[in-house]
Amino acid sequence: MRHLLPISLLVLIAVAGGGCCNAVLKHGAASDPPDMGCPLWYHVDGEVRCPNRLLFEGPITLLKVITGGGGFTPSADKKKVRVARYTGERLIVDCTSAERDPQMDVPIYPGDCIYVPRKSKWPIW
Repeated sequence: MRHLLPISLLVLIAVAGGGCCNAVLKHGAASDPPDMGCPLWYHVDGEVRCPNRLLFEGPITLLKVITGGGGFTPSADKKKVRVARYTGERLIVDCTSAERDPQMDVPIYPGDCIYVPRKSKWPIW
């Protein structure tokens, strides 16, 4: 027996990002924001449980973004999280220090791309 979901629920899943489903929206979809010269999205990728593109809804910090991405995977390198700003600025953030000291937690802006790298298998002494 087939289970059918109402179309409104499917639209909601696609607009909200579908959790870990990584729903891909086509260009011009109703959920795409209008072009205002600056993207209204930020991206979280790499060693997080649910990499995704998320709608910027207001002030948010790096640790909250990573939590929104499902948190770190066990193989994540928390000391070398990369933030690429829409303006071209590049940051490398030590999230273990940011967890201890909230002053080190950086704000995230529309258009930012966050990448959590994998721990090196071959540590350098």
